[in-house]
Amino acid sequence: MAKIRPTDIWNFGKHQGTPIQDLPRDYLKWVVKNFRPGPLRDAARRQLDSLQMKDRKSTRLNSSHIP
Repeated sequence: MAKIRPTDIWNFGKHQGTPIQDLPRDYLKWVVKNFRPGPLRDAARRQLDSLQMKDRKSTRLNSSHIP
């Protein structure tokens, strides 16, 4: 089975039809906590990791501009 990409459409539950990259962070956390191991949970985990990496980069950029 091919790896699910962030641009793939979520096909489950209340966010069905939403690209994975646009799913709310709280929902991604819920998926990681409650889904069985598999491609959907893996995709949610990767998206959360990506969001956290963006948060860290943004924090570093913002703090580097503080006088």
